[in-house]
Amino acid sequence: MRRFTALSMEEIANHISAVAFDLDSSIVETARLAEEGSEEEGKLIENVAAEYTFSINAELERIPSEGPEILKAVSRINDLDQWCQEAMKKKRDETWEVSNLGVVKMPEEPEGTKVVSFEKMVFTQCGMVAGAAIGCSVVSVYGGPLVVSLHWQEGIVEERIMKRLRDYLERRLSKLGDEESI
Repeated sequence: MRRFTALSMEEIANHISAVAFDLDSSIVETARLAEEGSEEEGKLIENVAAEYTFSINAELERIPSEGPEILKAVSRINDLDQWCQEAMKKKRDETWEVSNLGVVKMPEEPEGTKVVSFEKMVFTQCGMVAGAAIGCSVVSVYGGPLVVSLHWQEGIVEERIMKRLRDYLERRLSKLGDEESI
């Protein structure tokens, strides 16, 4: 987002954008039935990733002229407290979200100086009362490890489901680093 705001790496800022995706139930069913590591699973992941990439790129192309879609949506809320109260009474619109997605590149250190440096970074948040049932924050320090944090609201998603999701993501992301394709 810094390329749009023109803020330097030394400036701290809160950049916000969002893209919503709808997965057809047939895609979810195919994912459930596909054997882990199979060609079918790989094709499904490639197709969904291509759709996500297209949508993310479309949002990034709109930002310079129109601004982030999420900020336009928030600007239309007249009473945030009332909006939040009403949202908590509704059925959730989203099953899951990826939040805090990014790679953080630290400013270059002047030679001969000793400053604090980061080897890895973690972004996470609490489970959402009115948002997605499952959240996933994904971040890395440039050149460092990828850190994935899962969050959910207790009582909304069963812990056994989250453990299975965690184990699956750990296996598949580990393979991503070991193989040319997942």
